Amino acid sequence: MAQSVVVLLWGAVFLVIMAAERMVPWLKAIHDNVSLGILFAGMILLGICITVFSTHRSVLKYLKMKLDDLY
Repeated sequence: MAQSVVVLLWGAVFLVIMAAERMVPWLKAIHDNVSLGILFAGMILLGICITVFSTHRSVLKYLKMKLDDLY
């Protein structure tokens, strides 16, 4: 499920970039595949970091709770 969402988001970002290049022709001059690769890698890393951080925070929250508070 998560992989399909990532692929859809990559597609959406790519389509926005293509639409922007059609509307503003000088953007094609600064189009760089390396920059797009860095952008997509950054999106993946940011998603992983957010997931790890929120999971860690949730697990610690529930581990610190008393048993009576859980039910």
